[in-house]
Amino acid sequence: MKILFLVVAGITALSFSGCEKEKYLTETFRAKYVAGMCGQNIIQILDSTYFDKGINWTNSSGQAFTNVFTVQNSCDFSKANLSAGEEFTCRLIADPGKNDCVVCMAYMETPPKAWSIMVIK
Repeated sequence: MKILFLVVAGITALSFSGCEKEKYLTETFRAKYVAGMCGQNIIQILDSTYFDKGINWTNSSGQAFTNVFTVQNSCDFSKANLSAGEEFTCRLIADPGKNDCVVCMAYMETPPKAWSIMVIK
């Protein structure tokens, strides 16, 4: 009986540790908050190791951006209270959970590539 308990406990512990690793898609990296409005936010990746997570993008006004992406989890992101141009540390996350906060209806053009992030500051 003790052996069965130890086996079940070991499998349970391994399954929980595996889930934790899958929560984060990257290690931490430096980024810059480029612009945002009404839950639509553009982030520029500053760490060359992660440039592949962003894209070079030009908006319809002809303004070009390098290594950028759109924030998917805007509700969590807004809690960081960042200002345009501010640099911060973050990591990409796999499952941000619910994204159901109230945002205004204004539209801002954003890059087609999008990620959920956790701001670490």
